[in-house]
Amino acid sequence: MHSINVHIDESMNRTDIEALRQQLTEEPYVRNVEMRMEMPHDILVEFEEHHEIPLHVLEMLRARGFHADIVGC
Repeated sequence: MHSINVHIDESMNRTDIEALRQQLTEEPYVRNVEMRMEMPHDILVEFEEHHEIPLHVLEMLRARGFHADIVGC
């Protein structure tokens, strides 16, 4: 299993976090998404080995209007 840490600039409430978590977990190859209210700007995405997933996650977040960057792999 592989993972990426993503930082988004925007703040989110609990409803936004749950909606984003649900959308990310529905993506192919994504196995788990961790987001916490204590750190609402950070997202941990665990995924099966697939070379395009980190870029795909980033593009999906940006398409939803988030300013996101991968800060760790």
